[in-house]
Amino acid sequence: MNTDRSRRRTPAEREELRRQATELRDTDHTINQIAWNLRISPSTARRLLTAPTRDPHAPDPDRPAWFTGPNEHLALLRRAAQARGVVLDLAVPPGEEDAQELTDELAGLLLTGDGFTGDWAVTPLGDMVESLIDALSFYAYPD
Repeated sequence: MNTDRSRRRTPAEREELRRQATELRDTDHTINQIAWNLRISPSTARRLLTAPTRDPHAPDPDRPAWFTGPNEHLALLRRAAQARGVVLDLAVPPGEEDAQELTDELAGLLLTGDGFTGDWAVTPLGDMVESLIDALSFYAYPD
């Protein structure tokens, strides 16, 4: 059982939980019994059983076509866009002004978040933020 509640389950883990929950439901278990057996909350059990199944290999329809980085980077970019009110176009990379807003937000996250350790060594999050800033700087400062 995973006791680290801050870590999100991978798609494979969610699919396995969904499979187990469906198996239990098909053998006439209640939501509370399913939750107890899988060590999840009843609301999570309900969500697993009612969520539409999605092909894990199908492309994400909300993923910008111009973004080629990993999903973790995209989640961080979306968080920065939401914080600054920037709309990420699915077909076109951000313009100069939007890219500058995104790099500013990411730079703030790098400095005020967990981007560095106490002795200023770059953390994995900081490395991710720095790579996003590097990629966006091409759009933010084209000269």
